[in-house]
Amino acid sequence: MTPAPVTATATTTATATLTVTTTATKTATAITTVSAPVVTALVTVTAAALPPAQVAAQPTPQAQPKTDAYYKNCTAARSAGVAPLHRGDPGYRAGLDRDDDGVACE
Repeated sequence: MTPAPVTATATTTATATLTVTTTATKTATAITTVSAPVVTALVTVTAAALPPAQVAAQPTPQAQPKTDAYYKNCTAARSAGVAPLHRGDPGYRAGLDRDDDGVACE
């Protein structure tokens, strides 16, 4: 079953303010230094809204049963949080089932 596509719209507006201060110095001959005035500029930039984005929904992956599990011993199975293991469970093996009742690491 294929999920229906989902359309999402994103709108973003950003405003940035930049203040620049510049001091200029003019040197006239080697004897006299003349300072120029300080210039301060305030610049405000507003970004235009972004065009609507088309987003297709991705199907949610289904959890796949782990079929290649191997536990060296029951301590490892308990540490992984899977004990007790039943016959047919991933990681079950006869070597972990002492009494051969189909339940390992009980």
